[in-house]
Amino acid sequence: MTKYDDPHAFVGGNLGLPFCHYALRLAKGGPKAQFVVLELSSYQLENLENIKFDAAGLTFLSPNHLERYENLNHYYNTKLRLATLAATPLWVNENGGDAKAYTQAQGLKVHFVSTKNPLALASYNFASMKLLGSHNHDNLALAIVLGQALGLSASAIHQAFEFRGLPHRLESLGELRGVHIVNDSKATAMDSVLIAVHSILERLQGSEKVFLLLGGRDKNLPWRDLQVLKNQPALQPLLFGECRETIQSVFEKAPRFKTLKEAVAHAASKAQSGDYLLLSPGGTSLDEFKSFEDRGRQFANYVKDFFGS
Repeated sequence: MTKYDDPHAFVGGNLGLPFCHYALRLAKGGPKAQFVVLELSSYQLENLENIKFDAAGLTFLSPNHLERYENLNHYYNTKLRLATLAATPLWVNENGGDAKAYTQAQGLKVHFVSTKNPLALASYNFASMKLLGSHNHDNLALAIVLGQALGLSASAIHQAFEFRGLPHRLESLGELRGVHIVNDSKATAMDSVLIAVHSILERLQGSEKVFLLLGGRDKNLPWRDLQVLKNQPALQPLLFGECRETIQSVFEKAPRFKTLKEAVAHAASKAQSGDYLLLSPGGTSLDEFKSFEDRGRQFANYVKDFFGS
């Protein structure tokens, strides 16, 4: 939505182009942006110094990267460095996992946001948004409040309702043989998987099945958190990659495959028109692929190969 008000706006960071691309653009005499929007990972927040943001938002806190950090508090506190870098109190998704409880426990001065926030609801119909998943209603509410705080026009904010999402993040790849294909390769944490699964389950209207591709390389995360999905009759987990045996401690009867390609081939032999094939792996991509983007692109190729025939 920043591009609507500012054609030279830069949007990047962890979700796309590194910020250095913008700096190089300026150094070469390129146009200066009125708005710079960055998504920052904990890795990036570890190293940020001498920078101040006009406003900042926290969408979600949940366990992640525990192979890197000493413990959960170390990871969460790294994420919350964002609060020290913002010129104004942090805007926080009230329903963003552990975000509300943890920021309160740390005594941080923050603004909590959800679709129940009158400021966010004043003139917006969240049911009209194009993004998959009801959880994105609150994420959009957070984006709207940030946009208002930064002075974006109402027309620019309305453009956000047309946004269909970024590649590899609950990205709809359309239908093949009547099967809905969803690429959520970026999901490398348990809460991300749970959100993705529930976003698809809420779309089911009858006896459709959801074939869930879980796997990759483990990050020492609590796969047991997925036990809440065991009683979902519509869910058919398919386990692949290095951590397939680890995940089978949760889904004992789920079939295992050495590679993602083999798992997709199996799904193609079982899925019927109206079903969903969801790649929301929980593990990182580095057992088979160069990155989560590479995994998502290869997944798209696999489904064309096996569902297109």
